[in-house]
Amino acid sequence: MTSNSQPATGTPPVLQGAFPAGSPVHNLRDFGGYATASGARLKRGRLLRSGQLEAAGAGFEGILSALGVATIIDLRAGSECTLERGGAFDGYAGAIRRATAHDETIPHAVAAFLKMTAVEEVVAHMTRIYRILPDSPRFRESMGHLVTALDQDDGATLIHCFAGKDRTGLAVALVQLALGVHRDDVLHDYLLTNAMGPERIESGLDALLGKDRARGSVWVLEEAMSVRPEYLEAGLAKIGEISESPAAYLQAMAGLPSGAMDRIGQHLRA
Repeated sequence: MTSNSQPATGTPPVLQGAFPAGSPVHNLRDFGGYATASGARLKRGRLLRSGQLEAAGAGFEGILSALGVATIIDLRAGSECTLERGGAFDGYAGAIRRATAHDETIPHAVAAFLKMTAVEEVVAHMTRIYRILPDSPRFRESMGHLVTALDQDDGATLIHCFAGKDRTGLAVALVQLALGVHRDDVLHDYLLTNAMGPERIESGLDALLGKDRARGSVWVLEEAMSVRPEYLEAGLAKIGEISESPAAYLQAMAGLPSGAMDRIGQHLRA
């Protein structure tokens, strides 16, 4: 990745922000803490990301409260939310924002993985998904919710999808870039998904295949549960084609004027 921003200053520790220990929610971590072009760092504890929250079960609202989560941005399509019955949000006093635009792009894409027999197919398919996302009605609406939360909330914002890696990964990258994080650090944070442990892969396989692993090629789906630099590059390239910059894209999605992300950044930088 190349960038016109200042060079990265310091490298956050590997698995930076991964918490809490033993959490049933996979890929849960803080995506703040990185240096920005202004010389300041993004605050920790304000920008959180994860995979789906269903597995948390009853009592997870206590973790959300401890993390200071004011708003949850759920990027999933409606059909992905039908099993959310684990009680994870019982007692949660914050807001949960989901886009209303009907868009089954990702569920349909996931179903396609079950028919694939080669890693090359997965890589090509994932690259297409990242090219599609910036124009996806649901993703665009969700980015508006995300920026509005960052603009208006004093607490933490938690953004998640199914695995917390593709829709969430692109959204996180856009926010980080818009706030001045060096692109090398953005890529570093994006690729941390691959270091989040085998339990994340197993959980994803169970969700896609159930216990009948014979329904699909496990190693193909394992590839689908991973991330590659070229995926993020594809998504950001598409953003560059349709918008002046990540900041301009996010501002447009939230209906905010030029310079709004700079103002938001003042509250999110230490």
